Amino acid sequence: LEKAARLFRRAHERGLDDFDLQLKLAQSLDSLGKHDEAIQRYMEFSDKCVQQLRAEDAIRCLRRVIKLDPGRPEAQEKLLEILLHQNRPQEAIEQAVAVAAKKADQGNPRDGLDLLIRIRSLNPRDIKLQQKIIDLAEACGDHPTARAEREVLVKNCDERKDVEMALE
Repeated sequence: LEKAARLFRRAHERGLDDFDLQLKLAQSLDSLGKHDEAIQRYMEFSDKCVQQLRAEDAIRCLRRVIKLDPGRPEAQEKLLEILLHQNRPQEAIEQAVAVAAKKADQGNPRDGLDLLIRIRSLNPRDIKLQQKIIDLAEACGDHPTARAEREVLVKNCDERKDVEMALE
C-alpha cells in the first residue's frame, strides 16, 4: 500500500490524466490509516466528479469522508447539496437532519431549524423530519413554531391512523 500510494502521488504530481487517480490515491491512503490526507484527496475527487457530472462517485466519496470524520461540516453540506440536485428526497432529508443536528450540537440550532424548514417540502409528512423540527424549534425557544409543527404532526399521524404517535 505504501508503494501504491507513493506511485499514485507521483503520477498525480506529474499530471497523469487518469480520472480516478485521486480516488485511487485516497483509497490507498485510507487503507494506510492516513485519514487526513485521504479526506483531502476524497474531497478533491468529489469536486472533480461534480464538475464531470458523476454524482454517484461524488456521493460515495463524501459518504466516506463523513464516515472518517463525522464532524466535517463542508462534506455534510456538500453531500446534501448533491442529493438535492440529484432529486433523491429521502436521502436528502436524512442528510439534512444530520446536518441540522450537527449545527445544533455546535450551538446554532436556528440554522439547523431553518435548513429543515426549507427541506420540508421534499416530504411534508416525514415523521422524523417533523420531530427534528420540533426539537430544534424548542431548542431555539421558538415555541409558536414548535406548537404549529406538533399540530401538523398530530394531523398527519391521525390521517395515517397512527394513534399512538398522534397521542404522543
